[in-house]
Amino acid sequence: MTPQFDILKKDGLAVVWIEASSDIEVAESRIKELARQFNGEYVIFDQRLGQMVATVDGRCWRGQIST
Repeated sequence: MTPQFDILKKDGLAVVWIEASSDIEVAESRIKELARQFNGEYVIFDQRLGQMVATVDGRCWRGQIST
C-alpha cells in the first residue's frame, strides 16, 4: 500500500518532511511520540485530500491531537 499521510515538522517558516504512513492511526501515534521526544509542532498531511488533517504542538504538550 502506498503511504497516504506525510508526517511533517514545522521549523520556523519551513516545513520538514519526517516520514510517511499508510495509516492515519499510526501517523497520529507517531506525531505524539515525536512531540514528546523532540520539542516542536508536527502535522499530518493527507496526500489524497491535499490538506493538513491533524497537528500536535509539542511546545505546549497536553497529549492532544487537533484535527
